Amino acid sequence: MEAFEPELRQRLIKAHPGLSESDVDKIEAMLSDRQDVDRLLDAKTARKMDAERKAFVAEKMPKLRQVMMAFDRQQQQKRAPRKPAKIRIKERPRAR
Repeated sequence: MEAFEPELRQRLIKAHPGLSESDVDKIEAMLSDRQDVDRLLDAKTARKMDAERKAFVAEKMPKLRQVMMAFDRQQQQKRAPRKPAKIRIKERPRAR
């Protein structure tokens, strides 16, 4: 998992008064560690990690999802729109 971008980190801290950089580091680490666990081979550990993460998010950053979705939308809008492909159809000469 990629680290949170600095702008996203700042938005999370702004949206959750009292949230520290170490709290953001912790949720980042939790998400990264969770991706390393194979859900099929170690389902018990995966469920435990999910529960711990959900409890942490509920306590420290209840607006996490909304902040991340708003950030993603803004990042998508910043990207240059693709130019549509120009397709030219050539007519085949008809057989005589």
